[in-house]
Amino acid sequence: MTTRTLLVLGCTARQLPVIAAAQRRGLAVVGIDPDPAAACAAAVDSFVAADLADAEACLAVAQRVRPAGVLTFAADYPVPMVACIAERLGLAGPSPSAALAMTDKLVMRRRLSAAGLPVPRFAPVDGPASVEAFGGPAVVKPTRSAGSRGVTLVEGDDLASLIAAARAESADGNVLVEEYVPGHEVSVEAITVCGRTTILAVTDKVTSGPPDFVELGHTQPSGLTGHGPGLAVLTQDTLCALGLRSGPSHTEIRIGPEGPVVIETAARFGGGCIASHLLPISAGVPAAEVAVAMALGETSRVETRSKPGTERRTTRGAAVRFLTPEPGFVRSISGVDEVRSRPGVVDVSVDVPVGGEVLAMRSSRDRVGHVVTEGRTADDAGRLADRAVSSIHIETVPAR
Repeated sequence: MTTRTLLVLGCTARQLPVIAAAQRRGLAVVGIDPDPAAACAAAVDSFVAADLADAEACLAVAQRVRPAGVLTFAADYPVPMVACIAERLGLAGPSPSAALAMTDKLVMRRRLSAAGLPVPRFAPVDGPASVEAFGGPAVVKPTRSAGSRGVTLVEGDDLASLIAAARAESADGNVLVEEYVPGHEVSVEAITVCGRTTILAVTDKVTSGPPDFVELGHTQPSGLTGHGPGLAVLTQDTLCALGLRSGPSHTEIRIGPEGPVVIETAARFGGGCIASHLLPISAGVPAAEVAVAMALGETSRVETRSKPGTERRTTRGAAVRFLTPEPGFVRSISGVDEVRSRPGVVDVSVDVPVGGEVLAMRSSRDRVGHVVTEGRTADDAGRLADRAVSSIHIETVPAR
């Protein structure tokens, strides 16, 4: 019997859950990543170093291994190539049109606005004058990036530097400016099968706020129960307007003064431990297994594993809080083992060693670890996570 192959685009640490899930099913996993020393290069059965925007190189790998499915778990950059390979080989996945709309924020804004859906007022940026003419309060952001990289509230007069920083983080070098919408932020985790969308969970977000809006924590299920039905409808309408007919999604919505506003959406499961840790605890949804099944086109299996009332635990709360010590070089780390032994603590990760450098918190890549907890309710889990993070001490000394 021939072993089936799963092609995984991106071999960062966030891809490990789907790699492991696929291998548990007996699939051979082929990984592609531009970094020869990628964190999961040794975890896959076969690894190829290639740029995930290089269609010729990636398609050559796909044609050679003839995978039964192709996916990325919780990263935006590989999504267009997932769609390209899926279309070329007739595999399950988002269409190239949907992938473009869900990775290019300017295209996304234009399509959602044309569909009459609530989005912030926006405009493309070609220089400081366009930001000045737009007015405020406003946010400058790359059109093609993720993890809050290059996203900044417009403050002060140095617009040229602000735009340059956003442009440096944009995969295509383009930048947009949009109205700053204050309010509570949530994300809606969902899967779409044959055009039918199932909401898996709504996640409350903790962010650093302006000017950089870095996500510092997530909690499930959301406490905004009164907004639940409206958020579900808005998410479904958003995915429909962008043309997503197959695949997972992660839609970020701000509850603004005039109601919910779509900030952005992605054609992949939520990162930051949302899919890998929180969904299994709070919703009983094994996201990694679901992602693999979706990539393989196993429609009935996906609907069974994610159907409300089937293997779901909706009475548990789950939370993650990220470690964000002061910038500098790490002198000492303490409290990790004690926190790891606490009831309700599910996972602890410290991703910076003694002697390593902690950067100023400008995006999600500057976080240096996390604590995941579960509790009787979301509030319980959140309190446990907050206490756990405060008990891990990462002492830094300023860089000279």
